[in-house]
Amino acid sequence: MDAFRRLQAVCAILGLCLCCGVAAQAATGRTVGFLPADDIAYQAFYQPMAVVVDSDANIYVADTGNHRIMKFNSAGALLSVWGTGVAGTGDGQFDSPAGIIVDPEGDVFVSDTGNDRIQKFTAAGTFLFTFGSSGTGDGQFDAPVGLAIDNTGKLVVADSGNSRFQQFYTSSGEYRGQGGANGTGNMQFRTPRGLTARGSYYYTVDTENHRMQKCTNVFGYTTQWGGLGVEDGKFNSPTDARINISSYVFVSDTGNNRIQKFDSAGTFMAKWGSQGLGGGQFNAPAGVALDGASNLFVADAGNSRIQKFNASGAALAIFGTCGNDDLRFNQPGEAAFQASGHILVADTKNDRVKRYDAAGNFVETWGSAGSGDGQLDGPSGLAVAPSGKVHIVDTNNHRVQVFDADGTYVSQYGSTGSGLGQFWLPTGIALVGENTAYVVDYGNFRVEKFVFGSGSPTVTAWGSSGSGQGEFNNPRDVVLDASGNVYVSDSGNNRIQKFDANGAFLAAWGASGSGNGQLANPIGLEVDKEGKLVVVDQGNHRIQRFTIAGAFVDAYGSLGSGDGQFNVPSRVSVDSAGVLYVSEARNNRVQKVAFAAGAGAATNMLLLLDE
Repeated sequence: MDAFRRLQAVCAILGLCLCCGVAAQAATGRTVGFLPADDIAYQAFYQPMAVVVDSDANIYVADTGNHRIMKFNSAGALLSVWGTGVAGTGDGQFDSPAGIIVDPEGDVFVSDTGNDRIQKFTAAGTFLFTFGSSGTGDGQFDAPVGLAIDNTGKLVVADSGNSRFQQFYTSSGEYRGQGGANGTGNMQFRTPRGLTARGSYYYTVDTENHRMQKCTNVFGYTTQWGGLGVEDGKFNSPTDARINISSYVFVSDTGNNRIQKFDSAGTFMAKWGSQGLGGGQFNAPAGVALDGASNLFVADAGNSRIQKFNASGAALAIFGTCGNDDLRFNQPGEAAFQASGHILVADTKNDRVKRYDAAGNFVETWGSAGSGDGQLDGPSGLAVAPSGKVHIVDTNNHRVQVFDADGTYVSQYGSTGSGLGQFWLPTGIALVGENTAYVVDYGNFRVEKFVFGSGSPTVTAWGSSGSGQGEFNNPRDVVLDASGNVYVSDSGNNRIQKFDANGAFLAAWGASGSGNGQLANPIGLEVDKEGKLVVVDQGNHRIQRFTIAGAFVDAYGSLGSGDGQFNVPSRVSVDSAGVLYVSEARNNRVQKVAFAAGAGAATNMLLLLDE
């Protein structure tokens, strides 16, 4: 398990953005399909790390961050999902599966990486058996990842944390042999992540030595190529490889955000890719797979999608919902509503605010990545003043920017620091009229109140790090009721705190758990048309409502991607009709929710945006 945590850290260093989410079916009931590389698809993943194609052209994806396997037909229609969507240790459950292969009989082997074992299934997803345990002995694993079937029919496993490759019988999981040791010499490895096999040879991905090694199927060293670098034939933390029927080897050069193509002797042939979200661009490409026509499928892990190319590198298809075009989000934050009826959404990881009409049709984008006036870096919170001015919490720039109703930059307040009027990662905002703003100063564990006049604003603050009354552990959002009382989501303490308008503590409620009134990392807050406090209970994938005195009223939602289900919901807003708009980080969408008055049920469950 320690090795697996190291692998996760490597992904973070490589800039692997965990940006997209689970969607076991299209939220509006549409068939999930492959679409042109510059188009949009409706299926989402969360850090997919491996992909394989069987002899019938079915595609299996190890949806690593969602702890499941997803199976599609050749047209991209979802056929089945294996696993519960949360980490587990039972038969057929997974903890961060990161490798997958299909044997000649059509059975499927999965590297259940976080559980240090291999699981075998039928093509229909029926569990057959499991083998392996944590350790360094024969048949034991430390973060198994890549898989291959060799010419003798044995399963070969990249036992990354033990810096070796192990062989097993596919029929029983019986251990048969191993090769490799930790080091930098011939047939020594450092965190090997993948391999491919053809004939009597293995082509092994020696990840932290930044090279490929070729050996026989009895682990006799043959040759190697690579080394750390950006030049042709060099690598930066390669992850996986596949060899086609013409004996060309395709390697996911993860840290360089590209695919490289070699002949079987390691001679460089071609490359494609660069860092980005466009078709043919990558963010930490991981697993690769080939179909019968030598088309290459790439698990574009950091972009949470799968891309398909021909053998020459021409982009053919793409699926997954994370994106930066006009129709897609990358971890949407808060929504806000203009008097014109337009809807604004903080598209956090795309460093922009998107504007829609009342029907959810895209209109325009405000902002671009950067730190200049009108530029944004991780915007999260939004609020609209009576004049129409829009206050945008520019989180990673440690400030709040003000735009007019048409998206033109006007002014800003705040700077980096811990003094009054300064911020460290502000996240939430609430306005009272035109001249008062409450801002959640996340990194400084406090709430700041700004009162604007003719000169510099008057600033007061309350809060500090802790779990006592008026103390915070990762505060995230703020909202006011009709009486001017202030509510703060104290997410790290799994509670809501209530204050008067000047920050005097009034009450607190909530405790860690999943029962009614219990919370798991509460984030977004809103007061609905009935005067109820709406809380985004992120860790429980639901929204809960309370009276303003803290009494539980009702709850709605569960883990999933269907209408009315949520996967890591983050923010909630309410329009003039009392309808709630819930942003979801992993489903990369905003849902529109209307509670039946007093009933605790939801109606009009629509995928409003990102259609």
